[in-house]
Amino acid sequence: MTRRFHGALAAVVMLLTLTACGDEEPYGPAGPEKTALQLFELVQAGQPDEEMISALFGAGLEGRNRSALLETLAAIPAPRAAVELVGSERLEGLDRVVVDLRAELPAGGMASYSVQLEPASPGEWKILWFQGPGLEWPRRERPHGEGLTTSAPPQVDGAP
Repeated sequence: MTRRFHGALAAVVMLLTLTACGDEEPYGPAGPEKTALQLFELVQAGQPDEEMISALFGAGLEGRNRSALLETLAAIPAPRAAVELVGSERLEGLDRVVVDLRAELPAGGMASYSVQLEPASPGEWKILWFQGPGLEWPRRERPHGEGLTTSAPPQVDGAP
């Protein structure tokens, strides 16, 4: 009976060890896709953690830019299920990657998001910009001025 017990115990320990190894995050740097998905971990956390904000967006956020980020994060609805990676693509001529994500909304339906990242340090990525339905950070300013085309002033009779 003792041999069977020890054999069964060894099998259980081995199974637990193998199972535990599968659940752990792999060691090594996070890629741009994982960093983009961490944006939603920040959203689900409710009150954003300072350390995670610095890790995802860089330590230099101050003033209006930081306030705008916090407002935009608060406007993202917490997804109903796991956020799905749709794809990622390197931007030609830039050292940046765009990651597209899809999330199921709490009231039903799907929302698509795009996240642009750049390398922050070897193996780490920083979010530069993201957008989703009705939100964007940082907001791009709309151009001001006369527009793309101009017209000559109207001609008065007899004037050249």
